[in-house]
Amino acid sequence: MAKGQRLQWTWVYDPKSKPGTKPSDALKREVSEAAEAILAEWRQQYIRPVPRDHRFNYLISVYTRWRGNYFSFCGTYVCPGPNALSPSFETCFARLERVGDKRFNLAYMRHTGRWWQTDQAVLLSECMTKIRENGLYHPS
Repeated sequence: MAKGQRLQWTWVYDPKSKPGTKPSDALKREVSEAAEAILAEWRQQYIRPVPRDHRFNYLISVYTRWRGNYFSFCGTYVCPGPNALSPSFETCFARLERVGDKRFNLAYMRHTGRWWQTDQAVLLSECMTKIRENGLYHPS
């Protein structure tokens, strides 16, 4: 760019920031109820009594939460070691992004700390089946 020349700024349409796209309370309730069945299984499978070897992190709870158009499966881990930065931490491991009427994009949290989308515009029942059956979406 030549010296003294100014940049030209323009406004552009951003489809992710459409107003009025919040999920309804009925949809939130439906998704939460479907996820609760999975959480009940995971609580039995992944939450164990306090291990004797207190050096490593272990899972103490699993839960879900809504944040905007995103519905996440999360867990709380305890850090018992003497060098722990904090006594516990929370992390999310699976996420549904609402993209339409009962359709969601499905993603899991990679080891890099970024979400990786695996499926697009999938029905809620199919999402819950994939989350239940595929270990990518489970707490580690």
